[in-house]
Amino acid sequence: MAEQSHLLNDEAILHFIARGYCVVKTSVAPHIHAQILTDAKKAMTEGNPGNDILHAAPGLREIFDDKAMVGALSSLLGDSYVMHCHRHCHRNTAGIEGRNFHQDGSTRRFAGWSRPWRRHHRPRTVMAICYPHQTPVEMGPTGIMPGTQYYSAKPQNEFDYEFPFAVVDPGDVLLVHFDLFHRVSSNTSDRDRYMMKFLFKRTEEPTAPSWHAASNFDPDFDTLAHRLKPDHPSDVLLRHPHVWEFMWRWMRGEPLPEWSDDAPVSVDDMIHNLNSDDPGVVLNATYALGRLGKRAVPALMDMLLGPDEALREQAPAALSAAGGHAVDPLIHALTHSDDWVRATAADTLGDIGLPALDALPAIRNALSDRDDWVRHNATRALTIWSKAAEIARDDLLTALKDEEPFVGFNALTALEHMNRVDDVQVLPLLKAMQRHEHSRLRYLVNEMLQRVA
Repeated sequence: MAEQSHLLNDEAILHFIARGYCVVKTSVAPHIHAQILTDAKKAMTEGNPGNDILHAAPGLREIFDDKAMVGALSSLLGDSYVMHCHRHCHRNTAGIEGRNFHQDGSTRRFAGWSRPWRRHHRPRTVMAICYPHQTPVEMGPTGIMPGTQYYSAKPQNEFDYEFPFAVVDPGDVLLVHFDLFHRVSSNTSDRDRYMMKFLFKRTEEPTAPSWHAASNFDPDFDTLAHRLKPDHPSDVLLRHPHVWEFMWRWMRGEPLPEWSDDAPVSVDDMIHNLNSDDPGVVLNATYALGRLGKRAVPALMDMLLGPDEALREQAPAALSAAGGHAVDPLIHALTHSDDWVRATAADTLGDIGLPALDALPAIRNALSDRDDWVRHNATRALTIWSKAAEIARDDLLTALKDEEPFVGFNALTALEHMNRVDDVQVLPLLKAMQRHEHSRLRYLVNEMLQRVA
């Protein structure tokens, strides 16, 4: 449980929602950072340790146990957040040129899969970026594009938006929305730069603010870009008040009020804007359609089921923003003959969160779908619904044995989110999976067993 004095305040949460990042200053002793650097260098001489960097440099645990870090992560992800088993150590060697901006997981080919893959805007996963040494701009710090965590494509003139996380002191940690566009910048110094990346995940949907929220704080989202101090002169160009209000209310566990019938936008106009080449226009249209609620759902379902592949991929995010109004037609779509439609319906129902719990029986049925991506997305929905979907526990035990390892991976994650890892029925199954042939699943099993030991 985070101490109240170390929780983020309303302004910091709004900054994260609008800009996609926050900086945490921890108070870990300098000699710990020096030892982390020594350990990282040693580990990298034998190849990148990948997930094992936490074990190769155990001092990193002190950073993530720091009160300021616990307070920040609890504020963003709730008290029950967990560290994901995926982590990485990046070495930016002296003299290397910077790379292009990207979002992690950008490729649709994931560990041999080539399947539907879309961004999820709600901040359920946060990336932690930390350095064991001071990192001035000439050493090639991480560059980010504030506000682009909701974008499906890079904005034009991308480098005009870059904000370098530079002159970092050891102990400073950059927390970013998982989907924020970022890059490694050029290292023009004569020293190698080391950076460690970790992921943290929410295990329960928000039902109330998890930060130090003031009872009388009432933000004006239309003027938010001007009220927050910009990090870069072009930062205020990324203006998405509908998105910001949606995320603010979601993190507070509050529904987004719908527009009245005299709303100054039309469904047809916003559907047209979904086909724009400008990702900012698409984003604003997505959440305008969500705000239109039940009036927009029929047109969005027509898109989802239609023949235009490029256009139908824009529909799920808007259906997700429409929330409970989209649940019944998405449940019906789980029986569609098209594998892509069923997979997308399962994914979107999960992303809607607790308002989609009426879909639980249909999601349980989808766990035995013929298509492995449908089963993958159905188990992912259960990881989001967490304890609210505990009735599906036995289904998850069956999913652990799925022939597709990433279905089992999601089933493991769902059981962890439900706090069912140490059940008398679950524990023997986990121990039997310690030698699983798939490395990522095996790694997760062993970490989960260590936590309950």
